[in-house]
Amino acid sequence: MTKPLTTYVPDEGLTFFKPQTLAQYFSEHAENTPEKTAIYFYGSEFTYGWLEQKALALATTLAQEGIQAGDVVALYMQNCPQFVISYLAVQKLGAVVSPCNPMLKAKELSYQLNDLEAVALIASEELLVEYEKADDTSVRTLIVTSFDDALEREEHSKEFNFRMPDRRTPALDHISWERATTQSKLVDKAESFLSPEINLDEDCALIIYTSGTSGLPKGAMLSYTNCTFKANCVAANFGYTSSDKVSASMPIFHVAGKIVGMSAVFVAGASMILQARFDGEDFVTMASRYGMTVSYTTPPMNTEILATDRASQMDKLRVCMGTSFGSQITESLSNQWKEQTGQDFFEFAYGMSETHTADAMTPPGQIVWGSTGRPTFQTDIKITDPEDRSRELGPGELGEISIESPAVFLGYKGKPEATAAAKVGQRYFSGDMGYLDENGYLFFEGRFKEMIKSNGYSVFPEEVEKYLQDHPAVQQAVAVGYQDDRRGESVRAFIVLRSEYKGVTSEEEIISWAKENMAAYKYPRSVRFIDEVPKTATGKMLRAKLRE
Repeated sequence: MTKPLTTYVPDEGLTFFKPQTLAQYFSEHAENTPEKTAIYFYGSEFTYGWLEQKALALATTLAQEGIQAGDVVALYMQNCPQFVISYLAVQKLGAVVSPCNPMLKAKELSYQLNDLEAVALIASEELLVEYEKADDTSVRTLIVTSFDDALEREEHSKEFNFRMPDRRTPALDHISWERATTQSKLVDKAESFLSPEINLDEDCALIIYTSGTSGLPKGAMLSYTNCTFKANCVAANFGYTSSDKVSASMPIFHVAGKIVGMSAVFVAGASMILQARFDGEDFVTMASRYGMTVSYTTPPMNTEILATDRASQMDKLRVCMGTSFGSQITESLSNQWKEQTGQDFFEFAYGMSETHTADAMTPPGQIVWGSTGRPTFQTDIKITDPEDRSRELGPGELGEISIESPAVFLGYKGKPEATAAAKVGQRYFSGDMGYLDENGYLFFEGRFKEMIKSNGYSVFPEEVEKYLQDHPAVQQAVAVGYQDDRRGESVRAFIVLRSEYKGVTSEEEIISWAKENMAAYKYPRSVRFIDEVPKTATGKMLRAKLRE
């Protein structure tokens, strides 16, 4: 049973909200609309009823393995229906889900599993080579799946570019997916262990690892309330209904991809259009076939979709949101997108793992370019002096962004000092710099720790990067500071050139252009061309590597 919420007061705008877990939302839809498709996946369709039965069977298997409420179960797989089934099964036990980035290598995976004290791992067959190389971990139960558990190997390849990885035989003792999810008589009696007493506000439901742009990643512990509250906020802000079909092409192990493409979808009883890995042609094929109504992408993904010359086939789209992840969403790109689809492409939200993201969201049709939107339901965003957090700043004044809401996390797993430094009561201090305008729109300027001090002026790398991307030769830019005896610090830009400009545009040309378009303290005095930008496993730029 679940205990009543203490931090949440129902809001009229949150249409679907109930004090329950995501798994309970899903179960209700499975009971009321069992034949409704919940997941579209490369020509295969999976209904709410079928997925619910698979989740019950998997929960039964996990319980038989001794996994119970409070235990941590890690998921290590690409986007696939098995991720959804596993997530729901773990929640049915009152256990804790922790998705691992499928790009993690052995040492990184070993660190996360041991930091979590994970007792079970559900992994994709093609990723096991990394787990097999990992140091001793706390995992005692391994369940292995493959894309063959969701797709007919030959059938899907006839019309989609996605190719399933070759099969391999796991070297470790494990439970097969088929065995783990086969129906048994125990499923009918599952209520004995599938009804743990859960405190929605205080019990941990999900542990998401921060990107680790500075130091080792930390596990942000999120409660059931944190998760379902924010899923409801996203569903309400973008008007999700049960008839929506939402893209899930972004990684759903990531908090943003999960909330838009999975959690908010299941809160509303809608459908997700799932891609294992993004491919522009496959995206358009599935969007047009299944009638995608809501898309969530990054600018490079939109550029690839536009390059197919088929974007106009996606004629059911009504909301097209995006995330920058180091490549700015420009008004120019939005205009190109609108010409083909009839819809604006705009910044989805501002947020972080510690608040289950989406603290400020752009209301559809109310875009303010450069902004990440307005504070969402029951969310108080303040801008404070980074040197004196008690001093709140006014509209237009730059300072540290802090958030108070029912979605602020429980803390970092095993790191009380880091928790105390970031969280005061129910308010989270982000370390991000930004400001609110007079209409309450939030503008993110950059990380306080990454700010460059040039001639006494504060320079945010993101601003420099945004301007550089206006140059026709620049595909992507990363700005960092370097020591300069005269100015203290100066700006250096690392630039990925568009293919047609390679060998044509020089570093001096970029510097000259920047000098004409930026203030003297802001323009890059040094430019270096690179082939690609180093990134974290979640796609965030690693400025520190370039700074080295």
